[in-house]
Amino acid sequence: MQMRRRIIPAALMVAIGLTGCFWGQSQKPKPQFPAGQGDIRLIAVMPVLNQTQDQEAPRLLRQKVLEALYFKGYPKIPLSVVDDKLKEAFQGQPEHVRANASPREVGRLLGADAVFYLTLYEARITASYGGVSVPVTISATFELKNARTGEVLWQSAQKTVMRQYDVTKKGLEMKASLVYEEAVSDVVQKALTTLPDGPNSLG
Repeated sequence: MQMRRRIIPAALMVAIGLTGCFWGQSQKPKPQFPAGQGDIRLIAVMPVLNQTQDQEAPRLLRQKVLEALYFKGYPKIPLSVVDDKLKEAFQGQPEHVRANASPREVGRLLGADAVFYLTLYEARITASYGGVSVPVTISATFELKNARTGEVLWQSAQKTVMRQYDVTKKGLEMKASLVYEEAVSDVVQKALTTLPDGPNSLG
């Protein structure tokens, strides 16, 4: 009987502790933009500032970011519209100039509330010399700026390394190519997890 009296309070303490853990998880606050920044609804996704030799990864990265923003509740500004407006405003200027155009200028051109800047630092499939694995590496930085004030609203830096295995070099190359887009998606997903939801978010 005495043993039972000891067990019951102990069980209650464990139950209360677990309830507290679950309650804390359910009440975890959602990411928010800094106070006083106004409503952020329309986001213009800029061309990628590409620091690699790869020409496919920048396109994938930008498209994935646009899609991720849409699923977080932000209306889409088509990338073609952004590009056309930038080319018109910065005629004869190189791509990196357009990619770094000031948020205020971009906001004026597109009626955007914020501007999303992307820099791709790594996009590579490391060659294998007789091994059985090939790493696919993608790293990038993400930054959102207020189109009215130019202030940084949010930023993130992410890197993904996905390793593929096979017993032949040809098999490795094929698998690495297939996982390339998956690696880009993973970098974007990890980055945008901390971005506040948009006005049309269902969450």
